[in-house]
Amino acid sequence: MKTGGRQAYFATALIADIIPDPSKPDHFYALIEDFLPFDHAVPFKEADYYYESGLRKEDGSTNKGAFGRAV
Repeated sequence: MKTGGRQAYFATALIADIIPDPSKPDHFYALIEDFLPFDHAVPFKEADYYYESGLRKEDGSTNKGAFGRAV
């Protein structure tokens, strides 16, 4: 489903731990540390260049499954 927004990174952080949600057995929380916001949004890709190689398929198209697994 398209929402009309652009896909971009806005910060980086370290996942310190993953803990279960006590109210939903199949849900979890990621505890983060060293959160660092960026000065500006960094797009997932510029022209044909992907900042994360896993987001690009061998044929050059976008790996939509990898976008869905991103946190």
